[in-house]
Amino acid sequence: MMPKVSDSGKQHVEFYRKLKQRHNLLKEFRRIGGSMDVAYCPFFGDGDVADSLYRDCDIYGADLDPERVATATERFSGDNHHIKLADCDDFPFADTDCSFDLCDFDSYANPYKSFLSFWRNSKNRSNRMIMFFTDFTKNRLLRFGQAFDFEKMEERHVEDLNERRELANRWFSKYTKEFVETVIIPDGYRVLSRVKYNREKMTYWGMIISNVEFDKTKDNIQMSKAQAKSEILKHMSNGHSISYATQHAGKSRSTVYKWRDEDSRFAAAWAYSLEDKGDTYEDFLYEAAESGNVQAIITGLKVNKRLSDGPKTSVEVSADRVNVSVKEMTDDELIAIIQRGKSKNG
Repeated sequence: MMPKVSDSGKQHVEFYRKLKQRHNLLKEFRRIGGSMDVAYCPFFGDGDVADSLYRDCDIYGADLDPERVATATERFSGDNHHIKLADCDDFPFADTDCSFDLCDFDSYANPYKSFLSFWRNSKNRSNRMIMFFTDFTKNRLLRFGQAFDFEKMEERHVEDLNERRELANRWFSKYTKEFVETVIIPDGYRVLSRVKYNREKMTYWGMIISNVEFDKTKDNIQMSKAQAKSEILKHMSNGHSISYATQHAGKSRSTVYKWRDEDSRFAAAWAYSLEDKGDTYEDFLYEAAESGNVQAIITGLKVNKRLSDGPKTSVEVSADRVNVSVKEMTDDELIAIIQRGKSKNG
């Protein structure tokens, strides 16, 4: 079982969730024929993620912290591991001719300068690639008004709180995801699969991209029963409906329900995936409660039986408490935010 926190203690408590997300997308990457030969890991730190997931790859890692680079260099000795002290906003391995299959921009701040520099300066990229991003840019937007301008690749200040919230509500779909796609698409790449989850204002996401033809529908129809079950559970855990999950596995709903009724292990995993789906909505609640848009989250929580129409609260959230972290709010204050969202949209 993967540890919930790293051995070094320097990773945050979401380490387990981060590994799980990567592990699931890596399984899909291997299934469609993606190779795991060469990995680029900027913001390498002590190498906790790489040690858990990329140990068999040729690893090209970099970090600005000399102490952590020294630790990682000792941890990853050998000819196939290349760890250096470098500014990861620039691509520090532009002189290598190897073809990169995997990139993990685990930045805890802004991974996009590093991504853009890699994309522009790497000599070779595989036909199928997998990329992960750890993105804290929305936190800087909501807390400090520092919005990242993807055209100029620099920060700009946003004073108005309403504008901050409007930007934050579409930060991933309109800005970060769109930016990455506008970089890769001119080079003939397209997105085959994508995963994402939020925790407070941290966004963890990843994608599989390819510049070769790939008939995903045909591939999924030819899945074995075990592969189809795994595919269905993955999509359900990511918050998708059973209809979406069965369609992407190339199976009918009736077939899948029959499997669930006949296979107790699959039924148990199904129930666990529904819990994951509920967790996904809870993650969205953290994000939406602080940006002021909660109606969709209320619906999602009700669907997953995480929220009822129980007793109302008369608590008012005072002006000086509106922008505090949801972790610091009481249950009554959070319920008040939900009810306020319901009244505005009801």
